[in-house]
Amino acid sequence: MQTTYVCEHKHYPTTEGNPMRHTRLAALATSAALLLAPGVVAASAAPAEQAEDAELLLMLDASFSMADPDAQGEPKIDSARAALHEMIDGLDPSQSVGLRVFGGGVDRSQPKEAKCSDSELVVPIGAGNASALSDAVDDYAPLGETPIAYALQQAAGDLSDSGDRTIVLVSDGLATCDPDPCEIARQLRADGLDLVVHTVGLGADDRTRSQLQCIAAAGGGDYFDATDSETLTTALVRLSTRAFRPFVYDGTPVVGTPQPQGAPELTPGSWTDTIAEQENAPKHYAVTRSEPGSRLFVGATMKNPTPGGVSGVQVELETPDGTSCGRGTMPVFSPGGQTSFGSIGLATATDRSPACAEADALVLSLQAGSGSQQILGQPVEIVVDEVAPVSNGDELPGPADKPQWSGPSAGEPSAEVIGGVSPSAATPVEAGSTVSFDLVPGEIAFFSVPVDYGQRLEALVEFPGVDGPLAAEMRPTSNIIDMAIVAPNRAQVHGLSVPGAPSTRVSLDGEKASQAAAAMPEVRWANDGTKASALGGDHVVMVSLTSSRERMTPIPLTLTTDVVGEVSGVPEHAAPEDDASQTTAPADDAETTAPADEAEEPPVADGPADEDGGSSWLPWALAAGGVLVAGAGAVLLGRRRGGAEG
Repeated sequence: MQTTYVCEHKHYPTTEGNPMRHTRLAALATSAALLLAPGVVAASAAPAEQAEDAELLLMLDASFSMADPDAQGEPKIDSARAALHEMIDGLDPSQSVGLRVFGGGVDRSQPKEAKCSDSELVVPIGAGNASALSDAVDDYAPLGETPIAYALQQAAGDLSDSGDRTIVLVSDGLATCDPDPCEIARQLRADGLDLVVHTVGLGADDRTRSQLQCIAAAGGGDYFDATDSETLTTALVRLSTRAFRPFVYDGTPVVGTPQPQGAPELTPGSWTDTIAEQENAPKHYAVTRSEPGSRLFVGATMKNPTPGGVSGVQVELETPDGTSCGRGTMPVFSPGGQTSFGSIGLATATDRSPACAEADALVLSLQAGSGSQQILGQPVEIVVDEVAPVSNGDELPGPADKPQWSGPSAGEPSAEVIGGVSPSAATPVEAGSTVSFDLVPGEIAFFSVPVDYGQRLEALVEFPGVDGPLAAEMRPTSNIIDMAIVAPNRAQVHGLSVPGAPSTRVSLDGEKASQAAAAMPEVRWANDGTKASALGGDHVVMVSLTSSRERMTPIPLTLTTDVVGEVSGVPEHAAPEDDASQTTAPADDAETTAPADEAEEPPVADGPADEDGGSSWLPWALAAGGVLVAGAGAVLLGRRRGGAEG
């Protein structure tokens, strides 16, 4: 059975088994069950969605060095106990959590073989086990060596074979036993896309930090510094929250082909694949059309798993005979040593290229450019949408002008919220309101706002300025806020430079109040769908914080959003004869990221060049780093489409 979703425009069927999701309706990522910090309330929305099969395994260092003092002079073991108890107190009874300890059962005087196999699952993964976890934490004491690799190997058997699986490894020192824990993390990651390994260094020195960063990168996760009980508590709560609101590549698995011939067919919906294992090696897909003259929208989203990298994916849509129907480069950044996302959206034009509008299928290709080793073989989500031909095209306005800035005024926050941890879990916020939230370096928060035809979105982030210890801690480091707005088809649509508006990127000075802002052009059907939104529906605001030094100290921020304009210029569609048998449902949205409206799309180096030629995308990307960090850091899914049954 199929269900047809209809907004102001008519979309084509999606498979019921993988339905389209709307952030406006799902109201993801706002439940108290998601480990909201004390005093934090959810935004006014429906309960958040969390992964029903998610599992979290805590792996804790019990080596002898955990008896050493932390930055506050307290034994590290005491800081760890305090942080763990606070995290456990915030668990929802339905969440499946376990605890594995390494280095806590064999004294250092014992033979190496015994010390290097010293790891125990003290609390098996399960729900409703907070009491057992608390008891185990009280029994947790420093004793032996640091067999991280062995503990990771054992962890593979602690977790289920499928589902969203997360390991959070906390250690204060280097691994003291073979094999290389980075290689073990890579092997665990290769077991499936749904396993992520995060690491936290408690008072870690440079060598320990480097090794833990390597483990996190190999495991598809993030590394965070903690210096005492407070920062460790923040790290554990944040990472446990991510475990139950994970970034998920949503859709039906598909495998693209090296050549257009024999490419798998993509109908409206969400699909998942991986980037090819080699640079400049495209994967191809056939995006099918149900009706001549319909408009096709495609988008792609992915996460960079490795800190400190800059990669790019060239995305192109063309007819079988090679006529280009849209192209662009999706930069996938990892700014400031923190991982982030990349996203891009393309759409067939409304006023040119008859071949693109009439072809039964278009060829979509994705390929990583030169210098993109970090994303080779990594998962990517592809979204496809098809909208029926418009019957009132002559009455609709032309493409929108560049973004304008009316200047929303920040009011008193109506709620304190936690931003969505991934595009598919964007936190809904009400236009015209102000909410407060906080970020730690390396985090990206996602917020969804419905924007219709004839309207445009403005978003303002304010840092109030702080004093005391937080200001002192921020002062010697570089702390950068970046913003982006992403449309329903994953296109990044905020302007690079909007007259009168603060920049989308701002450096935070601890004591000085600062602002960042993003604004988009009006939503119009005649927009290109790549740099200006052509679909009404949920648009997503991305806010990221990067720093020259990883730490887990939250930075307070507010977000004010405003939707300007009245609904107008809504496209109408001639209803097919069988329309009466189809079910209607609310609007859909998706998202993307790519350079904003004024920017030229650079070709990928050594790959297929754009029609007018050009050099490598990498120097261009680096030159525009202040802008593209936001572009790459924003994978903003306002709308998800269900993939066809495979």
